[in-house]
Amino acid sequence: MARMSIRIFPDGKVQGDIQGLQGKKCTNYIKIIEALVNGQTLSSEYTDEFYEQEMVQQRAGLEDDLALRVDDHG
Repeated sequence: MARMSIRIFPDGKVQGDIQGLQGKKCTNYIKIIEALVNGQTLSSEYTDEFYEQEMVQQRAGLEDDLALRVDDHG
């Protein structure tokens, strides 16, 4: 389950944190946070979860390629 937390600092700076989503899906929440605080993103930092889905997709693609090669030679 995804969890979003938002911190608003005394100087007006806003920090949003999304946890529980793998891959680039978390970036969909950036627009939601911007709308909630009527602001725009100045910088983003990504957690390890951001890269997890990408690695799974690459591995799945590699396995598909290997299966095709086996079928071609079989």
